[in-house]
Amino acid sequence: MEIRIFEDITEFYDLVSPFLMQNEAKNNLMLALLNGLRGNPLKYGNLPILIAFLDNDSDRDNEKESDTKNVVFAGMRTPPHNQILAFTENLAYVEMLASFIYEQNQDIPGVLGFKEGAKKFAQKWEELTKSPFHLDMHERIYELLEVNPETLGNHEFRQVTMSELDLIVKWSRAMQLEAVGRKLDEDDETMKAELLKNDVWKTFYVLTEDNGDGLLTMAKKSGTTPTGQIVNYVYTPPELRRNGYATECVAKLSQLILDEGKLRCLLFTDLDNPTSNKIYQNIGYVPVVDIDVYKFD
Repeated sequence: MEIRIFEDITEFYDLVSPFLMQNEAKNNLMLALLNGLRGNPLKYGNLPILIAFLDNDSDRDNEKESDTKNVVFAGMRTPPHNQILAFTENLAYVEMLASFIYEQNQDIPGVLGFKEGAKKFAQKWEELTKSPFHLDMHERIYELLEVNPETLGNHEFRQVTMSELDLIVKWSRAMQLEAVGRKLDEDDETMKAELLKNDVWKTFYVLTEDNGDGLLTMAKKSGTTPTGQIVNYVYTPPELRRNGYATECVAKLSQLILDEGKLRCLLFTDLDNPTSNKIYQNIGYVPVVDIDVYKFD
């Protein structure tokens, strides 16, 4: 077994992506992050830390070791954010990753990964550092292959306009506060500048009144995997909720993504919010895996 840190993002992606694609939906976050980093290594602030577990591929017929290295596990981090785990059924790899990161003197704030793996990593990290941990978020990945046509509705659905960016910033702040319980650090002008950069604002879509005015809810196209696209930033103002607007908006955005050629739509939900989980299942999303986030005290 060889554990390597990679500096070349393209090299890492080319090597690791076949392994990640064995469970594309479960590994959608890592795939999407790597896809974005290939175009801009500093997209998330600092250079990423990319780790792969390589095992010699054995030629079983000849019972000899070949020169080919197979990826059996991977992890990545975009400092100062949490350590991210690829999905694996071998939890020993997760403990080995924690030990390797500790030996590299890396200081990490937390870990994000499939439920069993995140817990195993947090336990090993506590053992190594004597630093206690706590559960910060309990999420679930959903995947959609076909939209339930009954959820498509009749409201106007369109891309946002530049004149609506102030409202998108306001709603994004409110969504983040509800989702993670803390405010975004950036001021409004900085957020607007980020939306304007590379036309990010064009990835937001809204449901409106029939005349095209009066925004009712929003949703966003986010990162892509080889065959899928992530949907996030779903938000409806409190006074407009319980009218089916979020269901219709996500359904229409999901259908748009499929119509554009992707095979699947992917999203994360907070398991402490049963309403959103029910909404997505009504649209046609099915649970794939539970994801936990642990913070280290």
